[in-house]
Amino acid sequence: MATNLRTFTKIQKKSQLYAFSQKDGLGKIHEIYDNQHLVSLQLPGMDVFNPMGTFSDSGAFFAMGVGSFSAGRVMVYSESLKNLIWENSSIHKRNIIGIDISSDNSSLVTASLDKTAYIWDLKTGALKSPVMQHDVFAWWAKFSPDDSKVVTTTDNNGITIWDAKTGKILTPPFYSRDTILGVEFDEKGKKVMCGLLNGEFHEWDIHSGRPLKTFLSHDAPITGTAISAQQDFILTGDESGKIKIWSKSNSYYVPKVINTTNRIGKVAILDNGKKIAAVYENGENSWRGFTIWDTISHEKLVDYSFSESEPERNITAVALSSNGKRVAYAVLDEDIINLIETDKLEVSKTIGRHNNIIRDLYFSPDSKYLASVSQDGTSLIFSADKNFENPVVLSYKFGFGGRLTFSKDSSKLAASSIVGSDKNIVKIWETKTGQQIKILPHDYAVRSITFSDYKNAVYTGSSDSYVRLWRLDNQSDKPEFELKHENRVEIMEEYPEKGEESFVLTVTDSGTIRIWDTNAKKVIYGPIQNRSEVPPWQRIVTFLRNGEAFLYNHSREILHINHFPHGFLTQLSPKETLALSDFFIAKQRGLEPASFDLSDDTVNAFMSWYNQTEELSSFFIRGEKISDLADAYSKQNTKISNHNLKLIGDTTSGQ
Repeated sequence: MATNLRTFTKIQKKSQLYAFSQKDGLGKIHEIYDNQHLVSLQLPGMDVFNPMGTFSDSGAFFAMGVGSFSAGRVMVYSESLKNLIWENSSIHKRNIIGIDISSDNSSLVTASLDKTAYIWDLKTGALKSPVMQHDVFAWWAKFSPDDSKVVTTTDNNGITIWDAKTGKILTPPFYSRDTILGVEFDEKGKKVMCGLLNGEFHEWDIHSGRPLKTFLSHDAPITGTAISAQQDFILTGDESGKIKIWSKSNSYYVPKVINTTNRIGKVAILDNGKKIAAVYENGENSWRGFTIWDTISHEKLVDYSFSESEPERNITAVALSSNGKRVAYAVLDEDIINLIETDKLEVSKTIGRHNNIIRDLYFSPDSKYLASVSQDGTSLIFSADKNFENPVVLSYKFGFGGRLTFSKDSSKLAASSIVGSDKNIVKIWETKTGQQIKILPHDYAVRSITFSDYKNAVYTGSSDSYVRLWRLDNQSDKPEFELKHENRVEIMEEYPEKGEESFVLTVTDSGTIRIWDTNAKKVIYGPIQNRSEVPPWQRIVTFLRNGEAFLYNHSREILHINHFPHGFLTQLSPKETLALSDFFIAKQRGLEPASFDLSDDTVNAFMSWYNQTEELSSFFIRGEKISDLADAYSKQNTKISNHNLKLIGDTTSGQ
């Protein structure tokens, strides 16, 4: 294989040159001085060798990041490659793409594909900031000319400004419309300039990211999320076995934490919020067991292991009733459904059997019914009133992506499937009797179903990118309306307040979020464009704070809470709404927005807030300060609290 050669151009000493060479995945860095080869150093062999480096303005220091998709290392040299003053391979977990040295030669900033950025002491390797967490790959990182700020960019074209002294966020992310190839501050540090892949060159004022967005984060990928019925807390669990309880009383900022030793696959809130539960994975499509705790005291109430009760058996599905009294699970090969009474934890009893793999189990919201989905093309509906005996059989040709959905009052049940002979058909049944209510024909596979809270109707989202509303109390086989998206819709959620029931929140497969006014058939908020990393079965979206905000996840380690200023938006005239929308679209793209009339007091108050540059706060939600959000965010992850204690010991010096 030919050797690839790369050189660095940011060099103040004109007689000094550093170059990288690479062959067969192995890399070297070479130092050339006065046209003479001085030294070559072998760099770590990695699966994807991708070195990045930069000189300080004085030329006295050289900082380098090397890495792969599973490792990252920072190295800093003084005067020559012969003098390595420190290195660190424990902080970044993937390629380091962005790297910059402050103009006063005191600090180094690095950004990595592990979604983090850090500020370091250039001369000692001690961390000077908590983690600067991003929701997707972090790409570029640069200091402002006065070294007071840092700008980072991300894989989803996001741009964020941070305080270089504290590592705290100064502005929420704003976004370009194409891939960012480079980013710089202007001379005054008030704007950032980006070159885009489409050939355009844009600049943004650094306050273009508001309204504010709150992050709820984990150190490891989040695998389960649940919201209590009263929305007084949010429950999350991750792959490392950590459970977090986010309370509404502190604006969901700083969680209480329960540590387990098992990989969490899903979480649940039981018994009207009095109990919480986690179900543990045992590999793909297999479950290990579950635990139930008291929500307030965190006392462990039930701890159940399938490996003990069902040795050497593969558990393919687990469901917990919302009242916390029962747990159902399915056993592979035997294709049976077993039931556990949690207050007794007696030997489970078999209540049903299918003729093929049981893919999923669902308890109804009122805990009175249990439904199964099997590859034998049927679903069984068990009733607690009948002691879960003599189930009703629903005929539906489930394939890949087959799922059941209960209405919130548990009176109805709907089935959909992505693949299978019934993939373009939605069937609706009466839960109690199994009587078929309606068939909803589609031309494409149906991805999602949501029952309406306000009318006898159901929303469907299909692979042709449409959301449709179907009335269940008429004879028509045509939908009442259709909403066109750019991609198939994964989730739909109605607005929780009566009087504004025409608002519907949708999320597409790609992660793009919109809020629609279904009366006008138009988007009134969004689109908020994202690249979703989360598998469909782990995606979640719901309104919070009586509709003042909404929660969603497109990044594996982060939940997002966005403010939805419905009260503000409904005060505006259609002309003002359009003008404000155009204003933000221009701002987000780095363009100069058109001026518009500020005679309206509501718009004027908003713009006065938006143009503030000091003590930034939220316009909509109780004036929360960005600095408060940053403080809360820095306390969310356990690894952050350990940084200042352990990093000095993790840095090493060498020659």
